[in-house]
This record gives sequence, structure tokens and C-alpha cells, in this order.
Amino acid sequence: MMNTHDVSIGRRNPPEYVIMGMLLTGPAHGYGMHQRLEEELGPVWKLGQSQVYALLGRLEKDGMVSHVRMAGQRRPDRKRYCLTRAGRAQLGRWFRSPVAGVRDLRLEFMAKLHFAGRSGKRAERALVVAQLASLSKQCAGLSSREDGAASDTHRRGRAFRLAMLGASVAWLEQILAELDLGANRR
Repeated sequence: MMNTHDVSIGRRNPPEYVIMGMLLTGPAHGYGMHQRLEEELGPVWKLGQSQVYALLGRLEKDGMVSHVRMAGQRRPDRKRYCLTRAGRAQLGRWFRSPVAGVRDLRLEFMAKLHFAGRSGKRAERALVVAQLASLSKQCAGLSSREDGAASDTHRRGRAFRLAMLGASVAWLEQILAELDLGANRR
């Protein structure tokens, strides 16, 4: 499994990837990115406008995005941001790799799935398959362990983790079936 935080380029946080993903369709102003983020990922990601600008500044400093200053006639100049080659490469690696566990599915995986879908159904399917394999492996590992639980709390915690993994695997299998059904309709 690939580490989503590539140390050779610098540690990235999931919100930084979301901002880079908003630039996949082309250059954008910070305000416009914030608006699209609300429209496209609003139920999943909540970033304030000031956070978007702070993340853009950090990403630019790290060479993941660049900007061109656009002169405004009746308003201040605006920066128009775009992904750099390095940013596009790192974003691609991020959205092709599964998340570490169930807790990361709600936010990070949903964003990855959104941006993988922009690259095409094949990329979206590959991400779901990789995530399924990762969670299935975790489920098998947890199921195969001897139940030498020290207490009821340990036993219940393990049972809960298995239930969450099972539900997540079932959900991913449903997404995979939807993707395969859509591919067969073409």
C-alpha cells in the first residue's frame, strides 16, 4: 500500500489534496475554488475561504501550484492558480492509493473517489478495487487473530471493528457493482 504522504516531496494533508483536485479541471481563482468546493464536495468537505487561501499559499510555496496575477479593472488584482507538473503527479498518486482504514473513508476516500472519477471510470474503479483489497485484508487479519481478549471491552471493540470493516467492504462492493453496471451499459 502506498503512503499518501510522500516524504520526498513533502508531507501533504488531505485538505491540500482536495485543493489541488479542484484545479484538475483547469486554473481557478481562490474564491471560485471555494465556491466549487462547496458545490461539489460540500456534504463531505467543509473548508472556509480563508483556509482555501492559506492552503493555496502553502501549496505554492511547495511548488505544487503556481499563479498568474490577473489585473482587475474595478477591483484589486486576482491570482489565478493552476497545478504544476509536480502537483499533478502527486495528486495522481494520492487519488490512486487506498486510505489506511475505515475512519478515513468518510472524508479522504470520498474526495479521492470524486477526483478519480474526473480522470475516468477506469481510475475510479481502480481506486475502489484497491480500497476493497486493503479493507478485506484488514478484515481477514482481524478475523484470523485468536480471541484472547483481556476484557469484554476488548472483545466488543474487536467486534465493532470487524462490523465496520464488513459494512465498509459491502459498501465498496456496491460501488464497484454500480461502476461495472455503468461500464456494461456502454
